Amino acid sequence: MTDLINSPRDFLERNRLLWIRPAVIIAALVVSAFLAFFGKQSQLELLLVLMAGLSVAWIPIRWPWIGLFALVVAGVVSTYSGPGGINVTILIAAFLLAVWLARMIIVERKIALAPSRTLWPLVGLVVTALLSFIVGQFAWIKFANNAPLDAQLGGLAIFILSVGAFLLVANQVRDVRWLMVITWAVVVVGTLYMAGKISPNVLGVVTGSVIQTQVFGGIFYAWFPAILIGQALFNRDLRPAIRVILMIILVATLYSAFITRFDWKSGWMPAFAATIVVVFLRSWKLGLLLSLMALIPVLGLLPEFLASDAYSVSTRLDAWIIMGEIVKINPILGLGFANYYWYTPLFGIRGWNVAFNSHNNYIDIVAQTGLVGLPFVLWFFAEAAVLGFRLRSHVPDGFPKAYVMTAIGGIAGTLVAAMLGDWLLPFVYNIGLKGFQTSVYAWMFLGGLVVLENLYLSKNISSDEASESWQAQMSG
Repeated sequence: MTDLINSPRDFLERNRLLWIRPAVIIAALVVSAFLAFFGKQSQLELLLVLMAGLSVAWIPIRWPWIGLFALVVAGVVSTYSGPGGINVTILIAAFLLAVWLARMIIVERKIALAPSRTLWPLVGLVVTALLSFIVGQFAWIKFANNAPLDAQLGGLAIFILSVGAFLLVANQVRDVRWLMVITWAVVVVGTLYMAGKISPNVLGVVTGSVIQTQVFGGIFYAWFPAILIGQALFNRDLRPAIRVILMIILVATLYSAFITRFDWKSGWMPAFAATIVVVFLRSWKLGLLLSLMALIPVLGLLPEFLASDAYSVSTRLDAWIIMGEIVKINPILGLGFANYYWYTPLFGIRGWNVAFNSHNNYIDIVAQTGLVGLPFVLWFFAEAAVLGFRLRSHVPDGFPKAYVMTAIGGIAGTLVAAMLGDWLLPFVYNIGLKGFQTSVYAWMFLGGLVVLENLYLSKNISSDEASESWQAQMSG
């Protein structure tokens, strides 16, 4: 009672549950009664929408893993496509990020991020992206139009939401079991997709009604095989039968990507890179053997590849030379988002004055955010790779160990995929916003490394202590 008299504000702060819930209930009853007697129908409808929105917003606050699970699954299930290619994954990511930031600012009254060296390059990337968006409003070439504002905002959103997906996982996941939910959700979705690819006329009819097969791009082929091989080789908690099933799915994935779609390099190259790196982490001898085994069919199909892809390779080289000339216009911060696409018709390519994109994420990043933006991206992946290698000897055996090995392989596959197309940070005039539906996987899974860093590495506990803690969690 004395505390209430001396410092009512402190008392209310310490006992929020005593007054917040009753206050909300009383306020809702008062507003409902007022609208029932004096309100219009439009006001009642607005109230219902507001209440529904608050109810939905409460879910990721109370159970963050549900929002992250939806971020993985909803985009490949929903057929919704809005203006400019806006999709469910974009909307969910923006919503979760807004709710998380609002909670820190309004409820917790502080911005607190999980400590990690991986955050610094991302801060630099976001700041650079914002500056590049500003300079993108300038008319860099008098005889060409800039991209429409909605295209520029879409390009900026891809950068912001990709970093946001990383931060959501890194800061909201408090339990390794949440990482398990995300991981096995990708396994289920990927298995359904591959079943349809292997048997399009039978299983594909069924799976095609469940998932949207057109959204699975190069990042999926980097991470799905990495998850399969990582769990099969390093997760000792899995039953042998489950590990065998995972290996069968992996073989089917590599077969589908390499044999049936050899001409689509964005599928099999990231998949091979990720798989071989994870195998090397298990055994360098086994990794070397697998590399040699993979080299044989590649060399066998090399003449076909050179014959069928010679024109594509040569035109890409021509496009990259032109991109170099465009980048010279503003090499520091780039030309802003999507603008270079509108400048390319001024630079003839093989006698044609047409708009084109670079088909290379690294060149795209330089063209849009300059020579400042690309080093931040490379710095981030270098920090993530170093973190992964440091975590190998600190996380417990079982799922955490498999997750770390998966992430290292996924990084390798992602870097290869980015060379073959704008898979990591989709370009609005090529892969577009729909590419975010699976490119988000890379950012989310790398955010999981920060979770493991703060659970095991930052606490400086031994691997034996970590294993005991993990076994206690799993048995509990």
